[in-house]
Amino acid sequence: MKRGMEMLILAIVIILVILGILKVQDMNKVSSEQVVQKVLTNCEFNQVKVDTSNANIKVKQGNHYRVLFEGRQKLLPKVEVKNKRLIVEDKDGIKVVNGNLFDLFKKHSVVPQITIELPNDKLKNIEIDNSNGSVTVQGVAVSQGEIDLSNGNIMVDHSTADGYDLDTSNGHVEINGSNKGDSYSKDDKARRVLSIDNSNGDITVSYGG
Repeated sequence: MKRGMEMLILAIVIILVILGILKVQDMNKVSSEQVVQKVLTNCEFNQVKVDTSNANIKVKQGNHYRVLFEGRQKLLPKVEVKNKRLIVEDKDGIKVVNGNLFDLFKKHSVVPQITIELPNDKLKNIEIDNSNGSVTVQGVAVSQGEIDLSNGNIMVDHSTADGYDLDTSNGHVEINGSNKGDSYSKDDKARRVLSIDNSNGDITVSYGG
């Protein structure tokens, strides 16, 4: 009886030690994945190309040129400016789908936020390819470009393109406040066309005026 009690106490102690170790490891992991806020560049640009797998992307008019990132340290994207073309992409071409896509479903997960600001109210061209997250272009005139999104909503509040080719598989397209169903096309062979393809989410575009 006495030996059995000793074995039980030993087993409880071992379990508590293991739980303690796991807790410390979990705390260390959380610490290494702390949310950071960083300015990634202040270089001048008039074109934007973004290729990411998981981020909310916002392009807006600001007081100066800069790219802001808010999210986990290990998800910091690679940023460079070539010939006034801003390029933002996942580091080393590694997509989140190969790693921590399931983090999206965790209760306290943080979807990275990439905010692109420019003092000029016009963009010559915009290219965005994003798997998961919203895309918002606010206060900046877009003359042409391509936006491809798998899951999320897209909003462009000021377009000066000559033509449009907008399509969503699961959602609706809204043009200047009017619902156009799941697709909208106008002068899609023009020289400057805004093309948007969304697999799951709404597309909202305002132009003219």
